Amino acid sequence: MKNVLGIIFFILFCNLASAADKYEGAGELKLGDPDINVFMDYIKPPAGQVPMIFLVLSENGKAIWSTYWYCPEGNCQTLNKNRASIMCTQDAEKFYERTITEECKIFARRRTIVWKNGINTGKGKVSRVKSRWKKNEVMAKLEELGFLGNSTSSIDTTKPKITEKKKENKKSDDIASQINSLKKLLDDGVISKEEFKKAKKKILN
Repeated sequence: MKNVLGIIFFILFCNLASAADKYEGAGELKLGDPDINVFMDYIKPPAGQVPMIFLVLSENGKAIWSTYWYCPEGNCQTLNKNRASIMCTQDAEKFYERTITEECKIFARRRTIVWKNGINTGKGKVSRVKSRWKKNEVMAKLEELGFLGNSTSSIDTTKPKITEKKKENKKSDDIASQINSLKKLLDDGVISKEEFKKAKKKILN
């Protein structure tokens, strides 16, 4: 009887561990300059706020979209990770105007990079960035962890299922960065939905 209970407990434990990790990113991932800029905003929140979660959408091992959430300092509530992932992917679909079957995954919790790529362990000091760091220091850490440059991970990733191939060029990266900034203004209530649409149309033309 004890053996049976032990087996049941072990299975439940494994299932819970798996469920806890399913929203965290894993596999090869390279960040672009727009993603680094958004990440810099994330680790340096406004007064009274703290970084909560940073999400990245990846295609073919390259980030094509990133977003984040803050929470009030000392009063950080539990985030619905599934809802956050869906919202992130929907925003990317609106921007690229196509269906994306991949999901946004967690890249960082607070200031710890949890995306596991065969180099990054996802825990401890080695995976943390600091709010006082300048962009070049953050980039050095990201390169050390395998998210920039030519360093490669030991994990193979499955080829993403997408309906169209993204045209990757510097201009599209710049546009993505501008749209990300606009979206944050909309979400924060700084601009209206109509103003967002007009500004987005101007950027895309």
